[in-house]
Amino acid sequence: MLLILFLKTSYLWVIAWALQSIGYYFVLKKVDEDPSYAMIPFFAEWRLTKKLYPYQLSFFRPFFVALVLVIAGLYLIPFHGLGRLYILIGAIIYLGFLFRLYNRLRKAFGKSILYCIVYVLFPPAFLLLMGLFNSHSFTQPTFPEENYPKFVRYLMRGAIGLLGTAEVVAVAAVAGMFAIRSLPPRFMVRELFQEVDTYVEKIENTGSVLSREEILGDKASIISSAPTSREHFFPSHENDKNVVVLEYIIGSNLENSNGMASINIKQMKNSTAQGENLTYVIQAGGSSRWFTNEITEDAIGRYTIKNGKIETATLLNSNVCMSEKESLEDFLKWAKENYPADRYMLVFWDHGGGFGLGYGQDDLNAKQADVPTMLMSELTEALKNSGMKFDVIGFDACLMQTIECALALEPYADYYIASEETESGLGWFYTDAFGKLAQDPTIPTPEFAKDLIATFDSLNTTVNDGEVDTKSTLSVVDLTMVKPIYEQLTNLFTVSRESIIKDPEYYADISSSALNSYTFHNDEQIDLVHYLTILDAVDYESQICRDNACLALADNVKASIPYRNKNSAEGINGLAFTFPIKNLNMYSYSYDQLKGFNMTKQMDFYNDFFSIMAAQQLKANEQTGNAFSSLTASAITQSEWYKPGYENYDTTVESFENIPLKESEGGYVVELPEKVNKLIDNVQVAAYQKEGEELRYLGRDYIGFDNFEGQTVLGMDDTWVHVDNNLISYTAEQSRTTDEGIIYTGSTKAILNGDQPVTLHIEWSPIPEGEEKPAQGRIIGYSKADNQFAFMEKGNEELKAGDRLDFLFEYHDKDGNVLKEEKYGRTLYVTNPDRITVQDKQMQDCDIVFFGILTDVYQRQLTTEKVEYHVN
Repeated sequence: MLLILFLKTSYLWVIAWALQSIGYYFVLKKVDEDPSYAMIPFFAEWRLTKKLYPYQLSFFRPFFVALVLVIAGLYLIPFHGLGRLYILIGAIIYLGFLFRLYNRLRKAFGKSILYCIVYVLFPPAFLLLMGLFNSHSFTQPTFPEENYPKFVRYLMRGAIGLLGTAEVVAVAAVAGMFAIRSLPPRFMVRELFQEVDTYVEKIENTGSVLSREEILGDKASIISSAPTSREHFFPSHENDKNVVVLEYIIGSNLENSNGMASINIKQMKNSTAQGENLTYVIQAGGSSRWFTNEITEDAIGRYTIKNGKIETATLLNSNVCMSEKESLEDFLKWAKENYPADRYMLVFWDHGGGFGLGYGQDDLNAKQADVPTMLMSELTEALKNSGMKFDVIGFDACLMQTIECALALEPYADYYIASEETESGLGWFYTDAFGKLAQDPTIPTPEFAKDLIATFDSLNTTVNDGEVDTKSTLSVVDLTMVKPIYEQLTNLFTVSRESIIKDPEYYADISSSALNSYTFHNDEQIDLVHYLTILDAVDYESQICRDNACLALADNVKASIPYRNKNSAEGINGLAFTFPIKNLNMYSYSYDQLKGFNMTKQMDFYNDFFSIMAAQQLKANEQTGNAFSSLTASAITQSEWYKPGYENYDTTVESFENIPLKESEGGYVVELPEKVNKLIDNVQVAAYQKEGEELRYLGRDYIGFDNFEGQTVLGMDDTWVHVDNNLISYTAEQSRTTDEGIIYTGSTKAILNGDQPVTLHIEWSPIPEGEEKPAQGRIIGYSKADNQFAFMEKGNEELKAGDRLDFLFEYHDKDGNVLKEEKYGRTLYVTNPDRITVQDKQMQDCDIVFFGILTDVYQRQLTTEKVEYHVN
């Protein structure tokens, strides 16, 4: 792109260079300097500086500082992000020097300041006026330094030289550090490859997965009788001779920064080296750097991998955006025509955002749209137009395993492999399962998926230093069973809609069930089986789960998942569904896709459900005077999906502030009417530290318990969360239950390396049930706070030795209004990321204010009265 831009405008650069050189030629002659320096303007500026500033290093300081910044900018992606910022700052520094130089030149020729205007508008004209048409003679400026003895002048010049050198070194160090962290050099990424290779050697296919037979137990007989929408496109592979895997790889920042796609491509090469029956046909792009030698950089290419070798099939126009549906469609049609096969698989590699936000972010040619990804409606249109049918469609990406995505893909494949939650940056392990296909293309698809899922767990455990990774998930869904399941689900949606219109108590049942279900990283989707199980338990009167509908549907979902990975946390069952109850803003994305796929019954239920929620939130925010939240809720009520008329749907809560607290043994009892208490779904304690007239916000955590009378009791001790010895503003997030115990999670805001706002993600050691000893925590990584699609990342960014962290705190007034956000405490210098400790520690002498935040089923927040006490 940059080369094309340069070539297209090169004549303008040549003309400007020529005019600049001509001007300098005559100026240098006028001041008795060698005019041959004019051939290179930098040399001319250096000679003029020596003439106009004989006792200073006025040229070298700005020149080398600007040069360092421009080099750092060119190393990064020029004219984009940090690279563009570096080049801009470098240009400003050098232009500032030129303005100073030309102003001194103007004075030396006795010209008015109006000449500076000519310089600003067109510098070559200024030089020509000075050198060619100027009638005034050059007057050598005088300087105070001339009055000093020679040795003093040498000392001054030496001091200036040392200062200038230190300045250049400091700029180079800082710019280089940020550039390297943003875009690690190739040798660092190569070291990562070697490290991954050592992990890969330890990976074993133990066959450890969860099968549907094991999960269903005594109910396993329903697998054979479960309804299907059609026969498999490929009921048997016993006569197959070859397999072609179409791999659509958008490299994005995953490849550009860490070479993650190349790690998987190497595994693909290894898998094809095990037999002659497997061919990968790849379209790769979306990254300005590639760490596979055979892949052309700054280009979109199509390649084949067979017998352990990768070859270029064709290179495409470098302007192709791989997040556009046309790119995918063209690839599929081309592959179908040129690579016939008995068995096709299609795998999408990159970031995933779920049903609402789709797949893939092209960093080389960004998609020009509000959402920079390929939406599911666009992706399936490309599949439809290709005319292809697949044995397997898979997403080596996060968050794509939902019932809606599966239903959208049902017309095009027999099986669907994807993750409900996140995947690590290393994604799938291609060597083993695909290697077996290379040897034997007749392997049944469920057996292939079993091997892939088993090694997925093994890979994540190995790279996690032997610790089980309970967040990375992978499952295979039989797409022939998806339509009947979705039809049952839409019946549930219809009954649910009728129920919430009829009675707010049913709204509370549905909302509470969704809020307590396992919610995935994008806050758009929740686990389907977990939700159905909870809803059945709370629906005492069976008004929603009629005729055992919820548990029967849950069993059918389990029957549709031949295998899922074993290491998933409790509440993860292999198939999610879209229900953005914790992030109402996300529903607009989901709504567009539901509407596009004519998922009318689900959309109708959600339109009513979320309209009720938005209306209640707006009413609560207006009552409490929360202007920002009111604006947000008001904007939602302008959405296409919003249905007015629910403003008075719930009249239970009369006041949302200053809920009374009654001091009792062990804490403070929240005094709520029973009818309001039934609506409360979540209780946290928010805490402040007094700082003069301001309140430093410490965050919010799950502190308290229910007493024997079912009342909520709040309390605080003298401890709060610290990272090493640094007090932080901590936000408690979703916990998950594992075989080792409950893992609590949270986050805090910080500034990384002086300028990058980040959210640090914290995970506590598992606490066995019934155990109350303080847990140790650790920082598992960070996401950039200015990236609205950070949840799509494969894993978090990791801290490195040499990083520094400054922790951020909000400061509020006594009414809770945010006054500012700034750093507090000492800077934490990271020497070994694995040794950073997170724990509750004693706070220093201070005054504390805390109160309860009670979130109800409408996601409204009720706050208790405040309690003040002194920490000594």
